[in-house]
Amino acid sequence: QECAPRTGAGTPHFERSPAESPLDRPSDEVAEAQQEFAVRLAAVLREGDRVSSAFAAEVDDLQRENRELRSRLVERACAGVGPELPAGCLGGDLDNYGLDTWWCSIMRPMQHMCEEQQLACARAEGEASRWR
Repeated sequence: QECAPRTGAGTPHFERSPAESPLDRPSDEVAEAQQEFAVRLAAVLREGDRVSSAFAAEVDDLQRENRELRSRLVERACAGVGPELPAGCLGGDLDNYGLDTWWCSIMRPMQHMCEEQQLACARAEGEASRWR
């Protein structure tokens, strides 16, 4: 029973090949190489599992810290300490969109000021190098 139709020229002597080919039994060197490869592959897979577990634990820790920080942020805003949060966040529902919007409203002016200072420093350095 054939799985796929034959294409191209057939190999007439294939059916006449001996049942046991010399390639059927791997040599001792090949068997040793296969064994060594299997051992190394198993070690790599174990190390990959350890790294994956470590990353998963790190992600869990960071998510926990993020929840704690958000909770403190809401508490401070409710106590009137610190910057005002978006209206939907005061109920404790500090979703990513609300937090990102709030964070950008604070960071954007500071980033703009830093960029202006960097540009002013670059201009001053250029002017100073002209006078040297």
